Amino acid sequence: MFYLAFISYVSHFKFAPLAIFLISLSETIPHFLSIFIGTFADFQKHRIRKALIISFTKVLLYSGVFLILLHGHFSITSVILICLINFISDSFGLFSGKMTVAIYTKIFKDDMVEALGFVQASNTVMHILGNLIGAILIGIISIESIAGINVLTFLFAFIGLFSIRRNMERYEAELTIKKEFSRKNFWKHMIDSVKTLLKMQLVIKLIGTSMIVSVILNALSSLLPLLFIAFPIKGMNVAQLLSINTISVILGMVLGNFLSPYVLKKTSLKTFVLFSQFFTVFILVGIFFHNIPLILFGGFVIALIIGLKSPRFRALVLKSIPEESMGAIESAISLIDITLPGLLTLAIIFLATQFSLIVSSVFMITFLVIATLVTVRMENF
Repeated sequence: MFYLAFISYVSHFKFAPLAIFLISLSETIPHFLSIFIGTFADFQKHRIRKALIISFTKVLLYSGVFLILLHGHFSITSVILICLINFISDSFGLFSGKMTVAIYTKIFKDDMVEALGFVQASNTVMHILGNLIGAILIGIISIESIAGINVLTFLFAFIGLFSIRRNMERYEAELTIKKEFSRKNFWKHMIDSVKTLLKMQLVIKLIGTSMIVSVILNALSSLLPLLFIAFPIKGMNVAQLLSINTISVILGMVLGNFLSPYVLKKTSLKTFVLFSQFFTVFILVGIFFHNIPLILFGGFVIALIIGLKSPRFRALVLKSIPEESMGAIESAISLIDITLPGLLTLAIIFLATQFSLIVSSVFMITFLVIATLVTVRMENF
């Protein structure tokens, strides 16, 4: 909620470009450090107690943000301090999440897919609502008030975790921490975890073959405006087109997440990947023939398929990962999911803006054909 409101607020100052860059950087860097954070999390004992301390620390940190904004004299120094607080908070939050993932896995047990589907869908919905509320509130109340509300959300999260701590500690007691933390053990554990992940060939293949579909879906937010500029639709502007695309993709994803435990239960993950690759062709054909409705339809169906597949894939991963390496391996997968798709998306957008949409489409088709050939040769999950 605060993130979008803060970006909107700083956009009115002369140092806006630098401020927006710093805000984005503070949000991004923790994800690139996730492999180190996840490895460190695997060594932790008393995880719920530490998660509670981190949760309350975040209340204090964002109270600091509130005080900085309340001070009145806003400058680039204020932005740097707030970004530093945001970076520390996000890093702590990531660490807490990696510590507790093994505990949540024990709680989910046989209801893993249903639980993960609900978590992913509700996270998406809350993310949208948060950004929407932040964007609306910045036009109604002051940034200081929004920062105050932000503190209350973290306080609510702390109270929620505090209220269930006893039950979670029961499950934590079942965890076995085999290694004591040391510098040598840290690096050895991280390397061993990466080796374990590389041996999970089914998981690696699924990530790789699914990646190009996700990349093309993510690139739509940049490709659609370029297509619209060249071939406009009467009675519509770029903002409306992007809104329709965003809503349809989110709707498809959330719907898929909620339906995942109940629909097509016996369908293999390989089949889901093949279906998503097939409907990606609709997007590429739509780009070639300047058919925006076809692109939007393809995007919605792909998002629905990804929503159906995602909780099942995460359940497969969590069930396959050794308990003592869960934080490190989960972080390694997250790092792959962020960096490689990000680079491919940038490549697609670069080709589209510097050359043409056709050149960009040829690039996407090449990767899609390779991914499909690999998928066809894969065994069923």
